[in-house]
Amino acid sequence: MDCSDYREALSARIDGEDGGIGTTRVDAHLETCPQCRAWAEAATSVTRSTRVGLAEPVPDLTAAIMTAIAPPPIRTRVVAGGFSTTRPSPVFVGRLGLLLVSGAQLMLAVPALLGNDPGASVHIAHEQGSWALALAVGLLVVALRPSRAAAMLPLVAALAAGLALTTALDISAGRTQAAAEAPHGLAFVGLGLLWLLARDVQAGRTPRIHAPRPA
Repeated sequence: MDCSDYREALSARIDGEDGGIGTTRVDAHLETCPQCRAWAEAATSVTRSTRVGLAEPVPDLTAAIMTAIAPPPIRTRVVAGGFSTTRPSPVFVGRLGLLLVSGAQLMLAVPALLGNDPGASVHIAHEQGSWALALAVGLLVVALRPSRAAAMLPLVAALAAGLALTTALDISAGRTQAAAEAPHGLAFVGLGLLWLLARDVQAGRTPRIHAPRPA
């Protein structure tokens, strides 16, 4: 058995294969043969360089990633004296408006629920108070959950349309005065705010709470 046999066994061992010669015999030959030892070192070095290469360079995306995950900039406006004040977003204004309308509607509902509605019987007052209470709760839910604005919109639109028609008929017939029907304006204000919120939800501009991104 000559050096070529040992070198073939060494090559197989480097590749993780069985060279047909025991490891002890190959190691013993390497101790006595400097030529095969040098050949084994060179073969091992070449194999390692072909298997393990330098990492390919990648572009630095840090700035783009930080820009993508950063919150949107706060819009500001300059007022007299050079001071800047934040300008609230339309969604924030819409939700705050619905909260106010809901509270006002609830205050109108309480007297009617207690049977105190001038010009109406106790039964009619209770029914009107129930409708006012339902509208107040619906607007409050949308103020807390803007994604439900589109679902609430048809109901309030139908209510506003009915109020507009019956109010116009009653005023023209002299059965009521415009001042007495002013509280119905809350339904129209609520309808407009609902429409704005529903539009913003469809456009994807409704603010959401995001979980922290993993590092």
